Amino acid sequence: PTTPTLLRRPGSLAMLLKLFKALAQCVTIILIGCLSRRLALFSPSEAAGISAFVGRLAMPGLLFLAMAELEIDSESWRLVAAISAAKGLVFAITAGLCLSALCRRTSDSVPFAERKATWLGRAGLYAIATTQSNDFALGLPLCAAIWGGRFDSTIYLAAP
Repeated sequence: PTTPTLLRRPGSLAMLLKLFKALAQCVTIILIGCLSRRLALFSPSEAAGISAFVGRLAMPGLLFLAMAELEIDSESWRLVAAISAAKGLVFAITAGLCLSALCRRTSDSVPFAERKATWLGRAGLYAIATTQSNDFALGLPLCAAIWGGRFDSTIYLAAP
């Protein structure tokens, strides 16, 4: 049997193993979170407290620290532009698909102007969710596995 071209390059198997390890860690953390929710390991007030701590204190603190330590001259602006272009494309495709799907579901009981505002809002929310959901949860570990943390600051720039 022949070996795929990607695996013939020196170091590519090691990189794939690092990538697999990072993906396995991310999936494991997600599964632990799902199991803890399903098994009710945390009460609703405890879960709200953890969520508030992470969303209002820990994550903004880490973002501020990363931005404060950012060396703007050494940043890979081509990578930032590529990530931004890809996110813009995914945003536009998602919004377009949502609008086309929502336009087909018409209801004559609601005036068109109200439906249009609802459609735009809903399409915008779906588009934001597709482009902003996993920048830190998956982006940082995968970039660290592939590039050894060299582009971690790029994730912080491209996330918002």
